[in-house]
Amino acid sequence: MAEHGYLSFVLHAHLPYVLGHGTWPHGEEWLWEAAAETYVPLANTLRTLSEEGIGGAVTLGITPVLAEMLADPRFRRGFPKYLEQKIEAADANAAEFSSSDSNRELRPLAEWWSRHFEQIRESYEKDHGGDLIATFRQLRDEGVVELLGGPASHCYTPLLPSDGAIHLQYDTGQRVHRRLFGKAPVGAWLPECAYRAGGTFVDGLGRPQGTREGVEQLVSQHGIEFGFVDSHMIRGGHLAWSYGDRFRERTLVGQLPDAARREDRSLYRPHWVGDGSAAFSIFARDPRTGMQVWSGEYGYPGAGCYLEFHKRHDPGGHRYWQVTDPTADLADKERYRPEGIEARIEHQARHFVELVESVVRSQPEDVPPLIVSPYDAELFGHWWFEGPRWLAATLRLLKQSKVVEPVTPSYYSELHPPTDRMILPDGSWGDRGDHRTWSGPHARDFWMAAEWGEEALRKFLRVPPAHPLEDRVRRQAARTLLLLQASDWPFLIYSGTATDYAEARIAGHARDLSFLLELREQCSRGVEVDKEALAHFETLEARDRVFPQLDPGLLLSG
Repeated sequence: MAEHGYLSFVLHAHLPYVLGHGTWPHGEEWLWEAAAETYVPLANTLRTLSEEGIGGAVTLGITPVLAEMLADPRFRRGFPKYLEQKIEAADANAAEFSSSDSNRELRPLAEWWSRHFEQIRESYEKDHGGDLIATFRQLRDEGVVELLGGPASHCYTPLLPSDGAIHLQYDTGQRVHRRLFGKAPVGAWLPECAYRAGGTFVDGLGRPQGTREGVEQLVSQHGIEFGFVDSHMIRGGHLAWSYGDRFRERTLVGQLPDAARREDRSLYRPHWVGDGSAAFSIFARDPRTGMQVWSGEYGYPGAGCYLEFHKRHDPGGHRYWQVTDPTADLADKERYRPEGIEARIEHQARHFVELVESVVRSQPEDVPPLIVSPYDAELFGHWWFEGPRWLAATLRLLKQSKVVEPVTPSYYSELHPPTDRMILPDGSWGDRGDHRTWSGPHARDFWMAAEWGEEALRKFLRVPPAHPLEDRVRRQAARTLLLLQASDWPFLIYSGTATDYAEARIAGHARDLSFLLELREQCSRGVEVDKEALAHFETLEARDRVFPQLDPGLLLSG
């Protein structure tokens, strides 16, 4: 049995591009809410841990599209105003509760929310100088965190219609990371932990489309050396959807056939992937520690004393109730008591450390194991309000452990490089472990639009520019295609959480791309572009101004 092992917390921060695409319920307020509830608290937690001498224990993936939004002046102007609105709403709630016999006991909580958001505003402005990107860059430079990259718009890489589209996504993502963080990462969060092996390519509508290279062959060309997959893709057997607690109407559990089981393959060390021509390795998610933290029904976030996510009070959307019981009706939720939380957090942190130590001890001792525990960063603070405090408590306890040492995947690979190579099956961490969450009938409009947009833009790019405006139009069309390709849209439709919004975004990006292609036709004829079309083009440029260094020509590379 192993006497010593390692743990990697891998937090994946991502939101689809929302700047300029409306406000509540799914526009810019989505970003402000995530920043207030996750990104600022997480940055504060990491900074505090660093001051305590606890660093190099967290790997943080900030997707290029999220990094672009956090760096955008529109976010930096709007976020303090959002925080002021939250403070004003809490103050209004306090006044309302004072005059209500039934809700009078909620007034102290409203005052607590006002102080909480005042602290978030002060921290954002003073501790982070209104620049979260600079904070995360500094934390990386100090060795507190390792930053991961990824494709530009968090596309569902395995099903993109062409290799050129994958090259455009990953090259753009690396350019964004170099511009904002100073250097490109060597690790990437493969969106949805999704992978496609080399061989016959079946597209998002289930149609065979010839032979393609494996994902590792393509992403490794952009300096990406490792990524992460779900455990069933290594071993087969039982699997569960990470988002299962949120979407109970779906079939959440699957079983791979016995022939697909690979029990001899370790989940606790990296593996080279593919046929040997790509230097790309994968780390697997540990299922035991994963579900212990992920699950709102069975895991730590479901503790009755924690803040209930779903029940809110208007105006302001503040939450005044505790989980009580994960299965309880919202009407039966009891009042939240923030002053009684720390003991529960400490108990769960100790339980997690003991769990990790038991996993380490259960492994053969030839190579010290690495337990990889990846989560959406938004779980910490947004879905699970107490999450950042639990993370800090856990890392403090791990520092005292004689069995487990927190490290980053890169550090572990330096100590114990991969020694074996394997052919991965296709898969993801979605429903039943395959591509179905992002493919099939519910995603038909998405993949039809992505396929049409890619082919139309390819034709555009093959013709030399004939007008001074044409280069700008090409670049804006490429940006629009990247935003259209985001994996969020089919996911939101499949989960049923924001179907109308996702369908509107698919249709809107397709409409914008169609306009840009028509504008290109005007340019190619050498005629003067009409003022109305030019004004609309400049509006699109101003709204969707991400990825300034992208190279549209990469779409033609495969």
